[in-house]
Amino acid sequence: MDRQVVGAVNRAIVGACRFVPPLGKALRRGFSRVLPVHEATVRGVRIKSVCPLHQVANFDQISGWDRREPEVFDWIDSFEPGGVFFDVGSSYGHESLYAALKPDGPRQVFAFDCSFKDSRDLATNIKLNGVKNIRNIFAAISDTSGFCEVTEVLPYKNILYTDSKYTGVASEVPKYSLDWMSEQFDVTPDYIKIDVDGPEHAIVRGMTEILARGKTKSLFIEINSDRDRRGITEILADYGFARLAHPRSVANPNNVVFTKQTGLESSAA
Repeated sequence: MDRQVVGAVNRAIVGACRFVPPLGKALRRGFSRVLPVHEATVRGVRIKSVCPLHQVANFDQISGWDRREPEVFDWIDSFEPGGVFFDVGSSYGHESLYAALKPDGPRQVFAFDCSFKDSRDLATNIKLNGVKNIRNIFAAISDTSGFCEVTEVLPYKNILYTDSKYTGVASEVPKYSLDWMSEQFDVTPDYIKIDVDGPEHAIVRGMTEILARGKTKSLFIEINSDRDRRGITEILADYGFARLAHPRSVANPNNVVFTKQTGLESSAA
């Protein structure tokens, strides 16, 4: 349907509610009690997720939960039981929930995201699924501490008449390095996933203390440029990590897995 038509319909409904107060009151009461919950089975794991009516992108992702980038779930399934998982760019919990709920999964999941909307949805999803081992952290991750401007994805597309995926409103969000987070929580991750659409190189630069401890076994990183791929590969190589070849079934060619090579000592100072 044409966006202008949808917008006109929306305005007509709002106008009707304004001139017929009981109708507006009834609609508000009704929608205030509506929070759709979607249930998906991902590789045998039953997961519940809120799906607010206006969050169209989340609905599309949740509907294809087990088909979207299956290589991420292959990687999570390779975890040794009882580890610690840092999920950077956790969104509403696509990977965090699966890791926390699957049998023999990690004992602790730390979910980091700079989207207030997604962090709020994850908080609700944690409650819905009765999960006790996810720490939901609303913050941006980088190589320095401070603040950064984050544009929140705005799902009300028909109001702004735009098709842009990242059109939204900006806010200042605190940012920290993973080394700082690791120190604050007194924990070293065994596994790290980074899916942030841009600042992945800075994030890796900000986790060298973690890498130097030698406890981290594997990283899954979406890398969106050749320059960042080279830079990240060089940093991780200094700490004994090698890049794995892509499986043939990889859904996103930008996804790269790095694993710690047995017997290979760190060359970083």
